[in-house]
Amino acid sequence: MRPSILTSILLLLAADLTLAATDVTVSVSPESPQRGQSLVLDVEFTGACAYLLPAVLMGSTIRTELVEPPCPLPTVQQSRFSVLDPPPVGQYLVEVVDGASQVLASTTVDVLDPDFSINVVPNALDPENFLEIQATGIGSCIFSNPTVVENGVVTVDLFDGGICDPPPPRGPFDHRESLALSDLSPGAYDVELRFQDLVVARNTFDNVESGPCVADTYSLCLLHDRFQVQATWRTAAGEEGQAVAVSVREDSGLFWFFGPENIELVVKLHNACDSEFHSYWVFAGGLTDVEVDLTVRDVLTDVTRVYHNDQQVQFAPIQDTEGFDTCP
Repeated sequence: MRPSILTSILLLLAADLTLAATDVTVSVSPESPQRGQSLVLDVEFTGACAYLLPAVLMGSTIRTELVEPPCPLPTVQQSRFSVLDPPPVGQYLVEVVDGASQVLASTTVDVLDPDFSINVVPNALDPENFLEIQATGIGSCIFSNPTVVENGVVTVDLFDGGICDPPPPRGPFDHRESLALSDLSPGAYDVELRFQDLVVARNTFDNVESGPCVADTYSLCLLHDRFQVQATWRTAAGEEGQAVAVSVREDSGLFWFFGPENIELVVKLHNACDSEFHSYWVFAGGLTDVEVDLTVRDVLTDVTRVYHNDQQVQFAPIQDTEGFDTCP
């Protein structure tokens, strides 16, 4: 018995039906979610008529199913979204599965706790040799395991339940640890705070390869060698050069261009870290109308500011109280 024309068409279409999506990837936004935020799963794939089932939370796994029904449409690169209600603080495995529960793509995500924070700053007492880790949160009797540096991640591991007599009431804490610069290679690092075995806060910092300022003919080193100051000049006739530095005090100095008897620039830096401004201030005055570039660099953080004076313009006073927010 010969098949009907309709049956033949259906058989022909069935031969080209797309039965499975390929090249599946999954990402989660926000990238660093906090407690109380919904998660959006973005699933990208090559397919035709696929759709996502709602994401579900299964213990420490977030799972969504990518369904690809028989479909005669051509396969294209596309994406689908699935939203999950805010999960508790913790680390989760995110999976995209097919109808047979085969994992097509996966990733991990840490849901952080907004009551906790972590930051890395130069050590106020010994900035040349140590960084200071500042961890804040909510707890009672806090103790810590040794800080671990591994694979570009600095991990601070805190627990609530140390030996305190009497135990303090549960409330805000401010935990600080020193991190030796000798333990860190130059580069970018992630820093994470673990509390009760959960990652609750995360941050990043850059360990800049730099040493203390070294004073020379053309460089002032101010505020205990924290800042390097240099200047270049150029006349309207095209003459140019590097200004010669003259140290006056620990916080100030002079520059001359054409001869030591002819002072052209006066520079002073002020440490206002203990004030409400929490910054370093730069003050400078010029006795010149030539083109000048005054460069101030924080050698500890490598933050640099260049103050420019145009050619044949009287040097305007510099009173910068915001350019170096690099305390301590």
